[in-house]
Amino acid sequence: MKRIVCVLLTLIMLLGMVPMGASAASHSTSEAAITVLKQMTKFEDECYHFTGSEFRIGYGTVCEEEHSFGTNGKPVAGQEKHSITEAKADTALREALKELDKKVNSFASSNGKALTQSQHDALVVFSYNAGADWMNGNGVVKTAILNNADGNELLNAMNLWTNNADINRRKVEVNMYMN
Repeated sequence: MKRIVCVLLTLIMLLGMVPMGASAASHSTSEAAITVLKQMTKFEDECYHFTGSEFRIGYGTVCEEEHSFGTNGKPVAGQEKHSITEAKADTALREALKELDKKVNSFASSNGKALTQSQHDALVVFSYNAGADWMNGNGVVKTAILNNADGNELLNAMNLWTNNADINRRKVEVNMYMN
């Protein structure tokens, strides 16, 4: 676990060295952030029940295949789970991140917030895990970002938003955002 955290922190520091030539409304998720996200998200080669009627596959993207699963999340007799290769999962992840890039760029533009590449990456990585609803209304994460919260305040806001789901993940995201 310590080795993974060290690798993640090294990648985050490398993010800070990327030139910042793009405007706030035109960022896309960096390769370093995609690498960090993949390391924090367990690859699943078979479709699995996520919540309600939603199924996920690969690096947590929505499984688009037709499903015949029981309420216990297991396939109905005679039905096989769908599978995916890592290459296809990578492609699906990148497509999902493009949508989050648009949402984070729109959030920044509509709130007059110029994000650095690492800030954009951190918000995309956070949104991939926690959803993008934090950008709406007056939630704690949105307020913290717009008020230029320090690292501890942002960590507390993200942690509250996700009901203390994964503090180590939130620390990586906040470190990415602050550095």
